[in-house]
Amino acid sequence: MQPSFSSKDSESEERKRLERRQNRFAKESTTEINKSTKSVNKPNDILIGTCEELEKNYLRLTSAPNPSTIRPLAILEQAFPFVLNKYQLNNDWSYISSQLKSIRQDLIVQSIRNDFALLVYEENARLALEMGDRDQFVQCQTQVETLYDSGCNRTHLMEFLSYRLLYSLLLGDCQRVNRTLIDIHEEKLSSRKSNDIDIVLDFCSSFRRKNYTQLFILYKSLPRRACCVVNFFIDIYRKQMIQIFIWGFTPTLPIDIVTTMLAYNSNEIYWLKLELNSTETEGIFHCSSPVELHKQRAKLTVSIERPIVTPPAFQLQTEQVNSTTIRIHVIPNGYIGVNRINCHWDDKKKYAQVVDLIIGEKPGPIQLKKSCEAYDRRYVQCTLLAPIVARATQNKFTPTYEFVEQNTENYYNIKQVTVNITDENELAVNFIPFDKSRIPKKAFMRVNISLRPFGSENYTFEIAPIHLTKVDFRVENISADQVTLMIDHNRIGTISERLCTGHVTLVDNTKQLIGVQDIPETSSQMISINRLRPSTNYKICLHCFYERTDESFTKEICRSITTKEASQFVLWLVGSVFGIGGFILIVILCIVFKKICKKTDIPKPEIPIHKPPVHCFLPSESDDGTDEIGSFLDPKYQHIESLLNDITDSNIATPNTVDPRRIETQFTCAGSIPKSAYDHKINTGFPKMKSKDLQKVVLSKYQKGDTSKQIYHDLNGGLGLRTIERWCQMIRRSGTITLSKPPGGPRLVRTRENIQKVKNRLRRKKKVSARKISMELDMSERSVRRIMKNDLGLYPYKKVIEPLLSDDQKLKRKQFANWVRTNFRKEDTLKILFSDEKMFDIDGVYNTQNDRVWAVDRADADKNGGTQQKRKFPQKVMVWLGACSKGLTPLVILDEGTVDHTVYIEKVLPVALKYANQFFGSDWVFQQDGAKPHSHHLSQKWCRDNFPTFIEKDRWPPNSPDLNPLDYSIWDQLVNNINWNKVYSKTTLIKELKLSVKKISESVVFEGCACWAYRLYRLYQNDGSYLR
Repeated sequence: MQPSFSSKDSESEERKRLERRQNRFAKESTTEINKSTKSVNKPNDILIGTCEELEKNYLRLTSAPNPSTIRPLAILEQAFPFVLNKYQLNNDWSYISSQLKSIRQDLIVQSIRNDFALLVYEENARLALEMGDRDQFVQCQTQVETLYDSGCNRTHLMEFLSYRLLYSLLLGDCQRVNRTLIDIHEEKLSSRKSNDIDIVLDFCSSFRRKNYTQLFILYKSLPRRACCVVNFFIDIYRKQMIQIFIWGFTPTLPIDIVTTMLAYNSNEIYWLKLELNSTETEGIFHCSSPVELHKQRAKLTVSIERPIVTPPAFQLQTEQVNSTTIRIHVIPNGYIGVNRINCHWDDKKKYAQVVDLIIGEKPGPIQLKKSCEAYDRRYVQCTLLAPIVARATQNKFTPTYEFVEQNTENYYNIKQVTVNITDENELAVNFIPFDKSRIPKKAFMRVNISLRPFGSENYTFEIAPIHLTKVDFRVENISADQVTLMIDHNRIGTISERLCTGHVTLVDNTKQLIGVQDIPETSSQMISINRLRPSTNYKICLHCFYERTDESFTKEICRSITTKEASQFVLWLVGSVFGIGGFILIVILCIVFKKICKKTDIPKPEIPIHKPPVHCFLPSESDDGTDEIGSFLDPKYQHIESLLNDITDSNIATPNTVDPRRIETQFTCAGSIPKSAYDHKINTGFPKMKSKDLQKVVLSKYQKGDTSKQIYHDLNGGLGLRTIERWCQMIRRSGTITLSKPPGGPRLVRTRENIQKVKNRLRRKKKVSARKISMELDMSERSVRRIMKNDLGLYPYKKVIEPLLSDDQKLKRKQFANWVRTNFRKEDTLKILFSDEKMFDIDGVYNTQNDRVWAVDRADADKNGGTQQKRKFPQKVMVWLGACSKGLTPLVILDEGTVDHTVYIEKVLPVALKYANQFFGSDWVFQQDGAKPHSHHLSQKWCRDNFPTFIEKDRWPPNSPDLNPLDYSIWDQLVNNINWNKVYSKTTLIKELKLSVKKISESVVFEGCACWAYRLYRLYQNDGSYLR
């Protein structure tokens, strides 16, 4: 719908103006004109006007400018909004065109090139576009480009770059198009992404490809006044499209299809802004059609975009002015707020003329309703009565608040003040103190509330807060001698920060109170009181506070109870049964133990007691040259010393047997020798004795007259009793111990020399493979692997990649772990909603080590999927997921470019709020890492206003993926569930991601969240290091 406006200047006035201009030219000579022109162009002459008229018609300069006819900058700043408001009332294009040209002339004569000059040219260009004045638009567009290059405010740069691009493209200026595209690209990199410029770029792409069908489809949805730029040239391309129709279709093509495809029915966007005071009678604007109204089948009508939240509501009245225009009257009726009025055909609301309607007034009187209230040292809330401001806020008219403390020092953080509207249309203002350990007793605050552009109001009030504890307790589980109290704290803060104490008083029959006992200070939610009398009246009083010096929380809450009556017979019966039963059980155990001791005298190997390691000193030689092995053995193993002396002195042990008294390595003993003193794996340091050595020991001791049980006892379980008895049987029969030889020949490769060579090679250079060692030592790779694994007990480990943590980061991780363990109970950690983003691409995730393909050769492996092709620039999708102990939130797909705080607030945070409330109600905690969209002050404010509790940006430690269940558990499960064979595009990847989330096991999610508290404990024990 192309807007049109009626002119109020008559033809006679225009004729008179032209005659005056002609006479002025006739009076002045050419010489004087040239002289005056030279004087104007002198760079050193700075002209400052003195004219104070707000309205002045445009006249072309034919002589040196007279300062008395030139308006200075201060007057021009008043004249500009004045002529715009007058134009909105009468819609006279000739009037506003003359006035804006006059303002531009005064700016040029005085060499004023600032932000105000840019504002004038921008507004003039927009109006010229709406009215189809191509010449004025080109003039203003050129000046706007120059002012932007000179460093003026670039707020609307992207808008005018789109106009420049469209105009240059449709004009056929390719060089200017390329320069403009470069400027748009640089601006998009330095500013937030704009959807409007994307539509313009798509339109230009369709134009270059000569895709006229897509071109006219995009023409209908071009942003703001960009379609007006296209209107300068649209008829040319419509004619070209009609020629294509004539060549490709028969003449019977319906006219409706042609008009639809050529966008003849589309209405160019027409945008106005109307500001009214709520006390005014009415505001007027016009809505026009390019064709006469009676020739249209539809009716031109108006509607409001949003319903009125709070009464009163404004009214709309329409009347037809002429054959193409209707006049809309807006009657405020005391309404305060922001809305939008659409003028459209009643059957097509999509394309409409739009008016942003702002109705308001001064904020009016403001007063403090009651004394401010302090809630748990967290914040102070003051309730202000400001009905006009409250009504405006509910109707999307956001006021601005400026708070200033009028004290000698600042007590409150002004930057974190939040203002909310209560159900009673009151302003609830929350102040957060700098020092969170106390709340100031008295402070003065001044607030300036502004409803622009209607006015502002100042109000000064006193903050003398009344502290509210909101603490109560209930009595549970009353018995004869015990009672349990459950403390009900308010939800703000944590229970561990508050101390509760009190006293219990006995009430006798004369209604007198007798002190019995005090309740000690505790931070627990449950308090148990013991040692009470049965069937007795008690009065329990309790009060809670933060610090012992805090006098604000001394209010006591008392409850009266009566303990239950105790049954003496039941108590006597229960005690008797337990006493008799215990006595009988002890007698039975003694009898069984004696029978077992009589049946066998075999000493049982003692079970090792896991005590803290005790560092033992190495055995040293005594002054007489003898070794003191008894000085480091447990007393109950001292008898082994004589046995070892017999072995070594009589040369019973083979030369390869290691003497335990010659060990030169420090060791740690646990106070007792488990299983065998000769086991090479125990803490005492004894090497494992060979079978031949044990045979000689048994033979020697049997010949000395020791029984098999005595030999078993002396060896302390180093050899089985049945084996010793079998060996003693052999000695009785043949005089020696004859054992069958093991099958196979002697070792040729895994000898002691080769084992020592491999050990030395590994000790010299750790980063070496088994293949290289086998080549150096001239043995098979398999033998080398057996030596390293079976003989040396080694195992190859892969290098683990983990974040590099600085000392400051480790300290923050420890502080976070300590903060969580101090302020959260185990069940509280299960109410945390963890969140994270992750980027996926269509190339998939694969493991180069474990994803193997079994084939005959490399060519066969390549045919059977042995290659993983990776694109240079694969399509990527970023997703967000929330996880808690009760399940997962839906997957949020973030595939529209860069994720900033706006996208994060609009798409992610509402999903987290919705599903966390479904899982936990109103008692839960939100977690997010320190990414820029998360730590933005608007994101933090949204979380603070909507979430019950959340972990703030300064609290969560940096570089800590090991503390998020999504990183250390759930993302891996999601990747494993994806069928990568079905992923070949961005759409299929999104589809598979959504299916894979549903396949994640609930047990995996629960275990990942449940072990979070234990991981924090491990983190604290590891001094903040990374957890694998």
